[in-house]
Amino acid sequence: MFRLSSEPDAGKIFFQTPEEHRAYFDGERYYEKNPAWKPWFYIAVFLLAWILMLSTIPYAIIWIPIDLYKRITKKKNCSKYLRLRVVPLLAVLILLYGFAAISNQSLFDFGQRTFANIQFFTATLLFAALSFYSLFLAIRSFRKSVITFARAYALVVSLSCVAMTIFFSYWGIIGLRLWAY
Repeated sequence: MFRLSSEPDAGKIFFQTPEEHRAYFDGERYYEKNPAWKPWFYIAVFLLAWILMLSTIPYAIIWIPIDLYKRITKKKNCSKYLRLRVVPLLAVLILLYGFAAISNQSLFDFGQRTFANIQFFTATLLFAALSFYSLFLAIRSFRKSVITFARAYALVVSLSCVAMTIFFSYWGIIGLRLWAY
C-alpha cells in the first residue's frame, strides 16, 4: 500500500486477486497484469475476422458475373446453393451499411431517435440474424453436393460473422438503441 503525504490512508494498492493475478487499484482505476501477447492476440483475431468478412465483397465480384453468365447461357453446371454465398455477403453489407448510416452524425444526433440511428439498430439485428443463418446454411451444405472450396469458404466466413456477432453482443453493439442513452 502506498499513500501520498497529503492522504490520510493508502490511495494506491497492489494486491493478489483470488485467481492469483497481480492487480493495482488507485481509488478510481483498476488494472490487472496480463501477458504482453494477450492484447495483440485479440487484435489479430479481430482483424482476421474483419478481413475474412470483408473478403466476401471481392469474392462476390468474381462469382456474380460468372453465375450470371452461366444462367444466361443456360449452362448445366450453374452454381447451386446460391444462398450459401449470398447470405454471408448480405450480412457483411448490412453491417457496413449500419456503420455508414451513423458515421456522419453529430454527437447531438447520437442521443436522438434519428432515421440513421434506427437504421443502425436494425442493421445490427439483421447482421446477427443473417450471421447465424449463414452458419446454419454452411453446416447444412455438408449434406449437399457443393464445391469443397465454396463450402469451406462459406463456413469460415460464417464462423467469422458469428464470432463478430458474439463480440458485438458482448460489448452491447448488437441491437444498440443509440437514442436510449
